[in-house]
Amino acid sequence: MLKPGGRLMISDIVLLVELPEPIQQSIEAYVGCLAGALLKDDYLGKIRAAGFQQVEVVDETVFSFDLLISEPELPLLNALQQMSPHQLQQLSANIRSIKVSARKT
Repeated sequence: MLKPGGRLMISDIVLLVELPEPIQQSIEAYVGCLAGALLKDDYLGKIRAAGFQQVEVVDETVFSFDLLISEPELPLLNALQQMSPHQLQQLSANIRSIKVSARKT
């Protein structure tokens, strides 16, 4: 348990919009930390609700599917291959990797 005044630093994947249904229902996407990702505002709200203050996103980058697409062994590739390049680009733009800093009250 973190003592009052303790600092939290965490990195995670969050969403700006809900994922398409096939990705939400994909076990492979869940294992790959996509299907279980929360909306960014909900994620930060849960940190605040847990008693943290000074919740700040210190870094945020767009998630890229380039590595996933280049690995044919990954089962998630099947779901992604069904999407057009435009759909993949939109999906990627709404998935973020964030680093969050906060203090325990």
